[in-house]
Amino acid sequence: MYWLARPPYLRRVGAVLIVVVAVWFEMAPEPTVPHPFAKVDLPTGMPVTPADFELRPIPPGILPPVDPEGVLAIAISSGDPLVPGMISNSGLVPDGWWALDVPIPAGVSAGTEVRLVVDQEEVPRVVVGLIVRVQESDSFEGSVGLVAVPEGDAAAAATAVARGTAAVLVGAGG
Repeated sequence: MYWLARPPYLRRVGAVLIVVVAVWFEMAPEPTVPHPFAKVDLPTGMPVTPADFELRPIPPGILPPVDPEGVLAIAISSGDPLVPGMISNSGLVPDGWWALDVPIPAGVSAGTEVRLVVDQEEVPRVVVGLIVRVQESDSFEGSVGLVAVPEGDAAAAATAVARGTAAVLVGAGG
């Protein structure tokens, strides 16, 4: 008398419970962590703060955590995530070097090695330099860049720039 046996209520309750738990796991939000993404295009050498970035949720472990404060070592486009290699807390001026504002040719970017030709007692001398930051200019005279030079050449370079006798050479390679 099969039709008189008790119905399998516990099996049905167990099956419904399994389906409810599976749906809950499927619909539960994935864990996320906030990560900084650039709000606007940011040039190399620019000092940045957390205000220059927006925090977006990403799955944990996708990108390493980073403090969005320091100096950019490379340019970042709007919407790009910030990673530790893109930012420097010590600045881009090498140790033992000094930086000064120098008129630079159009089209050069931060990180470009340059040669400054300076007159020292009527004798031209070449000083190696590194463009740390390019500042946007609205004038017809071209751009101005923050150029780092070795400490021993800083005085000669600064004097030539102040006199307007420094020439900037940009090469095609190192």
